[in-house]
Amino acid sequence: NKGGFLCLQETHWLVGDEKKVADALGCEVFASEKGRGEKGGVAILRPFHSLWIKIDQAILLPGYGISILLRNIKGHTLVLTNLYLDPARIREILELILIPLQTFLAKHNSLHKHILVTDANVAPVFSPTHRGTQASNPITDALDTLLQSLSLSELLLPTHIHTWTRLRDNVLQHSTMDRAFLSQ
Repeated sequence: NKGGFLCLQETHWLVGDEKKVADALGCEVFASEKGRGEKGGVAILRPFHSLWIKIDQAILLPGYGISILLRNIKGHTLVLTNLYLDPARIREILELILIPLQTFLAKHNSLHKHILVTDANVAPVFSPTHRGTQASNPITDALDTLLQSLSLSELLLPTHIHTWTRLRDNVLQHSTMDRAFLSQ
C-alpha cells in the first residue's frame, strides 16, 4: 500500500524499541513512550515506500499522544494523531493533550485534513451501552470538548472487519479500532 499507516496504542516499549521495530518491519516509526515498558505508549508506522512523507511531528504527551504532519507527492497535506486513553486517566489525558495538539495544528496553519485515531475506552454517547441517553458524564464530556475544540467529527467504522489481532492466554482475539475522527 502506497499510503497505508499503522497506529499502535499500548506499545509498552522500552527506549530504543522503535528502532528494533523499524528494522524488523522495514518502516519508519514515530513513537512516544514512557521509556520503562510501562502502561501506555503510542506509535505511528509509515512504510518506506509510502507516497506520504513526514514534514513534522509532535509528542503531545509522552506515552499517550503523537501527531505527524504528512505531505504526499501531489502536495496534499494531512495531520495524523494517535492517542491512547488510559481508562483510569481519560479525562486528565484529554485535558493535557488539548493545548499541545492545538499548538501543533496552529504551527502548521491547521488548514490540513486531520485524522485522529484512538483506543478511546469511551463508548459513543448514543451506543447500546449508554442506552440512547445523553446523560452528563465527565469522561464523555471531556472527549466531546476535545472534538469540538478541534472541529472533528466521528467516522463510522465497520465493526465486521477486524483491524487488530492478538494472542492472549493462548487464545487468538480479534477486534476493531475503537474510534476515529476527521476534520471538516
